[in-house]
Amino acid sequence: MKTDKTKLPVQFAIPPVIKTSLLIITSLIVLVSAGCQKEESEPPEAQATDTMKIVLPPLTGLAALAQKDLTIQDSQFVYTDITGKDYYQCRFDRDKLRNIFKIRMNAGTPYRISLVQDHRFDLDFLLLNADNDTLCIGHDVLENIGSYQITWTPTVTDTYFISATYRWIIQFEPDYAEIIVEENRIFDLTVQGLDFTCNGDWFVSNEGYLGLAMHRTGLYKWARLNQNVDTCRFTFDVTQASGFFRNYIGFYCYSNQEILEWLNKPRTGYAFYVCGPGHWEYNLGGSSDYGQIPQNLPMGTSYWYNLGFDARSGTIHYLYNNETMKTSSLNIKYHQLYLMVADSEHDTIYFKNITLSPLQ
Repeated sequence: MKTDKTKLPVQFAIPPVIKTSLLIITSLIVLVSAGCQKEESEPPEAQATDTMKIVLPPLTGLAALAQKDLTIQDSQFVYTDITGKDYYQCRFDRDKLRNIFKIRMNAGTPYRISLVQDHRFDLDFLLLNADNDTLCIGHDVLENIGSYQITWTPTVTDTYFISATYRWIIQFEPDYAEIIVEENRIFDLTVQGLDFTCNGDWFVSNEGYLGLAMHRTGLYKWARLNQNVDTCRFTFDVTQASGFFRNYIGFYCYSNQEILEWLNKPRTGYAFYVCGPGHWEYNLGGSSDYGQIPQNLPMGTSYWYNLGFDARSGTIHYLYNNETMKTSSLNIKYHQLYLMVADSEHDTIYFKNITLSPLQ
């Protein structure tokens, strides 16, 4: 008998119960697969962060929206409220992402409006007129993260508006910022037989000290000596009314009269500062150096310390309590001398025994 070597596949009969189970398993696999594909194709939900970016509608009716009048009162140079506080604290929260203020400005008077945060968050900080036209956009102060500045000199006496708008949705804790409004004036003072040109809230105290009231604007405040300096020794005593030495206090020497508007400090010169609890800082252009003073500054309202420099024979000695902290080579191109304070806290600084002695 001839044998057929072609093998046919063996056929098995699948019991109905197993067939039903296989159909169910297959359906589940298809459903799970489809669900996964759908989840991947959809954008993920927002994470549980405290912010999401937004765009608010345009402003209309500024006068009705203004929550506070920040106009500087006559005979004053900084906005203060009825309690004497020199700033207004604005709040940003889930229901309030925009703060609007009104301010009466006088034609020809230069103004500086500062917004200072305890920690950095993004804002749109604008000066507007009544027609909602943007007159000035606030800029970051690079050396003070969390500070914005508007500088403006109106040509017309009128009511203007300040707008501070949070750029993100706030889902959890609110944020706060301080608004400081001051006249950006430059004026002359004579103290201890020396003539100064000043920018900031400088004054002469009842004791005859040169004083500076600080308003936490995040900028430098300066007093320029109105005489040229060559090789000399310059020293002064300084104290801080609160007894907490938290501000950079020092000087710029051999500078010119050009001021960087966005930092409010000289463009050129040799800079030296001391700041608590116990360090000094030197800067010349892009070159910087840092160090420790011999001991931390004592805390207390009665403590004065001495700063200054001794410049001769092509070298500057930077002095703290008459002890040299640093030396640098001296190349005299300019002849201006500034007292400098970083306005980073609400406080008052006093200077006394300001002495300039020419040297050969």
